[in-house]
Amino acid sequence: MLGVFAAMSLIALLQVPALVRKKMWRELTAFCLIWLFATVYAALVAAETPIPPAAEVFISVFSRLGLAKFLK
Repeated sequence: MLGVFAAMSLIALLQVPALVRKKMWRELTAFCLIWLFATVYAALVAAETPIPPAAEVFISVFSRLGLAKFLK
């Protein structure tokens, strides 16, 4: 699991300074959100935590938001 955090930290250290230097705030926000999701997902996989398939997660979220009609 330490390897996951080391790899994700390296990715952030390479990408974030360039985005800040170029003042690409929207891209930085998008990167941070995707990076956070990927880090959590990678940590769960490394810890061998059972994770439901992505399709089931999307269906559940869309159903709770009342947007299930868009899935068909």
